[in-house]
Amino acid sequence: MFSGRYSSLFPPFSLHCSISNGCVHVGAKAIMAWLNICAKTVALSGKPVSWTTPLGLPVVQPYRKKGGKRTVMTVLQTVILAESHDDLPLAAHKQKAAFPPNYVHSLDATHMFLTSLACQEQVI
Repeated sequence: MFSGRYSSLFPPFSLHCSISNGCVHVGAKAIMAWLNICAKTVALSGKPVSWTTPLGLPVVQPYRKKGGKRTVMTVLQTVILAESHDDLPLAAHKQKAAFPPNYVHSLDATHMFLTSLACQEQVI
């Protein structure tokens, strides 16, 4: 995939997703199912799902159950403020549902970033 100084950022991956003609292959479905199981296990332990991208950027999914709401009336408008803090219980379903696409998007973003660096180095 990448050679030179970027090759160390990508460990060898034995699982690959492939998409052709709009159909997701069985391998990709199996990976998505496995990612769902991982997210559910982590969320049920009471911790948010988190990972580190190949670039070393930490990612933490902030999905928690909704807290109380408070209405603030001003001269111009009425604003509803929702309580949000790290002490609220996790929304396990949101953690599970969001992890596979968020994880894949983080890998896509890493690939795009490294591709742009390679293009810049080659003055493309």
